[in-house]
Amino acid sequence: MKQSQSNLSMLAFAGLPSHILASRNIKETFIYYYTHVPPDKPGLQNYGAFHTSEVPFVLHTLHIWNRQWTTLDYQIEENLTNYWVNFAKSGNPNGPGLPEWKTYDKQSGNILLIGDKIESKPALYKRELDFLEKFNSKAR
Repeated sequence: MKQSQSNLSMLAFAGLPSHILASRNIKETFIYYYTHVPPDKPGLQNYGAFHTSEVPFVLHTLHIWNRQWTTLDYQIEENLTNYWVNFAKSGNPNGPGLPEWKTYDKQSGNILLIGDKIESKPALYKRELDFLEKFNSKAR
C-alpha cells in the first residue's frame, strides 16, 4: 500500500504532467525517470533518489560534493552530462557510446530509466499514466 501511494504521488507530481505535455508536443520529447541513489552524505540521512538528486550528475559537479562517489556514480555523471550537452546542441540527447534514449509518445510510453543501469523502458507506467490522464480529464 505504501509503495502504491508513493508511486501515485510521483506520477501525479512529475509523470502525468510530462505525459500530457509530451503527447501534445509537436517536437520529439524525451522523458526520464531517475532512480539512482547517491551515496550517503556524512552526518545526514540518505533520502534515496530524491527530487533533484540527478542535478549534480547532469551538471558534472560530483567533484565538489562531499560524498563517497563510486566508479558507477562517475559513469552515470558522464552519461547524463553527455545527454544534456547533446540535447542543448541538437535537440536530441543521443550520441556515441550512450545508451539509446528513445523518444516518448503515448503509444510506446518510452521512458529512459536512470538507475544503476541506464536503459530505455517501453511502456514504463503507461497503464497508470493513461488511467490518470482519463481520471484527470473527467475531473475538469
